[in-house]
Amino acid sequence: MSYHLAEYWNERYTKDTEPFEWYQKWKDLKPLLGNLVCKESRVLVLGCGSSNLSFDLYDEGVKSIDSIDISQVVVNQLNDRKGDRNMNFYVRDSTDMGETPDATYDIIIDKATIDSLLCGEGARQKVNDTLSHCSRILKAGGSLISISYAQPDMRLLFFDQEGYKWTVESKSIEKPKLLESSASVPDHHYIYIMKRS
Repeated sequence: MSYHLAEYWNERYTKDTEPFEWYQKWKDLKPLLGNLVCKESRVLVLGCGSSNLSFDLYDEGVKSIDSIDISQVVVNQLNDRKGDRNMNFYVRDSTDMGETPDATYDIIIDKATIDSLLCGEGARQKVNDTLSHCSRILKAGGSLISISYAQPDMRLLFFDQEGYKWTVESKSIEKPKLLESSASVPDHHYIYIMKRS
């Protein structure tokens, strides 16, 4: 799959202009994560795609939200959708956030971006680059929240590294009913919370 390429996403979002929610909606994540995200939080949504997540957070009172994606097409669509909301959508690659100052964000949310990066060439390096930037731009006490299809034995080898200066906690959440499939497919998504020291 070409999930790691901007060209793939530009083509996809040109054809499909409707919002699409990867894995879980905020209303389902909020009971597990709501205590981490408060109205005063400065939030970065990593690889936002056409998700409503940034809008849902804004409508709940979080007013400092930056959302990034590698697709110029979807960023243009989101900037059109935001209306008069004071929200920021940028074309930016999660593997190259060098222009973002250290200790900028209280919360970084990833829904499937790490999973997408792992579908392409140079996957390990791209994930390591993304996580290194996230560790650097998180404030002390801040959290990177990653929602994934992958179980802990497949993700902790990336997340649980001493150089990132965070502790890792994992939780599971049932997949939405519309995503039910055969019994051989896991029926949960996984939430990884990396809390910065």
